[in-house]
Amino acid sequence: GSGNGSGTGDGVDVQQLELFDFFNSRAKNVIAPLLKYCHYELQEKGLSPTEKISFLQSSSSISDGDPLQSKLHSLKNETLQTQATSGSSMSHITFRENVIPVETKDLRMALLKIQDLKSDWEEEEEKKNYDATNSSSSDDAKFMELLSGYDDAVSLVNKELKQLAALKSGPAVNAKKFQLVNLLGYSKYQKLKLVMGRNEVLTNGIIETSKEEDEGMTLKHLEEVAHLYDALLQDARAVASLPGGGSADDFDGDSSSAIVEDEFYLEANANVLRLRSLRCYYLARMHASPVVHKYSEAIALLDQAERLANEASEEIGACDQMEHGDALLESLEK
Repeated sequence: GSGNGSGTGDGVDVQQLELFDFFNSRAKNVIAPLLKYCHYELQEKGLSPTEKISFLQSSSSISDGDPLQSKLHSLKNETLQTQATSGSSMSHITFRENVIPVETKDLRMALLKIQDLKSDWEEEEEKKNYDATNSSSSDDAKFMELLSGYDDAVSLVNKELKQLAALKSGPAVNAKKFQLVNLLGYSKYQKLKLVMGRNEVLTNGIIETSKEEDEGMTLKHLEEVAHLYDALLQDARAVASLPGGGSADDFDGDSSSAIVEDEFYLEANANVLRLRSLRCYYLARMHASPVVHKYSEAIALLDQAERLANEASEEIGACDQMEHGDALLESLEK
């Protein structure tokens, strides 16, 4: 029996090889020249490199393993290389009121790649929102790729900082370290902001869904929400302790030096208070649930949640530049 099975398998493999050769030759002799021609035509029409790639990708419904996709992938990499080398794209970032130059090609390329990955993920998110039946596995994969992109940028900056660590402090060395410390803060912040945004959406989703159910928020719902607020609070504290900010003149070359109490820092701390308040509130509701019925603990937690909410409202109100500040205040008042 086993001999026949392997014989059939070999036949299929041989056919597959034949098909593979046929497709490869089509990709090389027919598709590649067409792709080159499209590329030329799009260039003539004045499309930017990124617009060209997204147009070509949207026109191609072929799966990842196929030669056309790998051709698009190498075209994408070539474009990133060109943009990073020219120095005009992603030549600087703005973080904590500082405009920071991005001087190395590798880091520019990593940040440009993040831009692409982010627009891919946002496109996937839109599809998911538009079509409720759409699977989220592709969206999750794009999200993980984007997080990995930020990790790559963080690694590159840390590598550069390590190279400077042994150098003696001086105006030029400190200025370079100041740039890198802010680039590190920026890359870590963008990643944390992304993860926190996703967790807030998940949290609000559970709360909204439970409103439509007959029994309302069950203990399981409350536990899920409290767990998500734990994760959010951990990330919010990480944001509050990020390096960066201040001015190059005041920077002494030590990336772990005193925290800069700028607008960014005050906003981050206001957000920590907000999340502490919400976490306390849902923990109180867990303690007050019929299954747990620890009512005195629930009352103490509710008092603490109210005190923290008042503090958070004051702090958020004082941060007049805070992103979505009004919406955050509104959610606390509810």
